[in-house]
Amino acid sequence: GTTASVQQIKEYLVVLKNSSAHVVARYEADGTRRAAFEDLMEAIEDTKAAADDKDPNKAHVSKEERDSVSKAAEEMDAWATAESEKQDEKPGYEIPILTAEILGEKQKELRELVKKVMERPKPTPAPTPAPTPKPTETKEKSKEGEGKKKLDEDEEMKEGGQKAEEPPTPPIPADIPSEAIPQAKEPVGEGQATQPMEIEDESKPVTK
Repeated sequence: GTTASVQQIKEYLVVLKNSSAHVVARYEADGTRRAAFEDLMEAIEDTKAAADDKDPNKAHVSKEERDSVSKAAEEMDAWATAESEKQDEKPGYEIPILTAEILGEKQKELRELVKKVMERPKPTPAPTPAPTPKPTETKEKSKEGEGKKKLDEDEEMKEGGQKAEEPPTPPIPADIPSEAIPQAKEPVGEGQATQPMEIEDESKPVTK
């Protein structure tokens, strides 16, 4: 009234400000909660689409992994819908049971699940081992090596034999009698004296 002091009016203004701040906070929280709810529903749809992605680059993701991602999206959808309905039934002046922070954490869980499973890179293929040679191939190669070695040895023996050959004996003229040709010495037995071989002088005329 008109009899209120200045101090009383100030205290009353503080009460009004606190009350209005509470109402304004509830109003702002309701707006951010609805935006966070829409973001979560969008993340749920993205998760379902990622689980059904037929991209060849994601062929390494198994059916079981895809099913687990799809199931997580469906469960999140059911939870968000139920919690939103509970919050809508509560009066605006009461403390909310569903906040933008809670919805943001749920959205983050779905995004990380998709990244971990559906965006996992392809595994690096193991190096192909060198083929083991067959026993027959190894045996044939061994035979080839032995055959080549033998051919080389034969060639060396042939070349060495040709070098060791003695020069051919010159032919004996036909006009020299056999008596004039030196004869090989016969082996000397024990007790026998060695006699010199008589060689006719070629300068003497030959009697025909």
